[in-house]
Amino acid sequence: MPFKLKDSGVTLKYLGEGKTDKGEADLLQLTFQNVGVTPDNKYHVWVDKKTRLVTQWAFFPKFADEKPQFINAWADYTRYGKILLSGSRGTERSTLNPIKVMEEAPAGSFEKW
Repeated sequence: MPFKLKDSGVTLKYLGEGKTDKGEADLLQLTFQNVGVTPDNKYHVWVDKKTRLVTQWAFFPKFADEKPQFINAWADYTRYGKILLSGSRGTERSTLNPIKVMEEAPAGSFEKW
């Protein structure tokens, strides 16, 4: 995320405008068609209207779920090389650390074990 928004098999739906503690946002829904290990999941993603950064997301284990299992804020955006990433996803358990971005993948990175 947010690169997942452009994956094939992802269905995006605009749910309208929403609010987070950071301000006004566009609310998106992500669902999946025959992709990944959990194709029945659903996510809501809040994209800040001014910065266009993801500021919050919600996870629903099943598409039909009315209430999310969790809602986490995204914060502490930092530039890594040419991209901007959030390392803070609302809880200590969901903090990404350390983050490393390379210009090229090391040899053998995408080979089968």
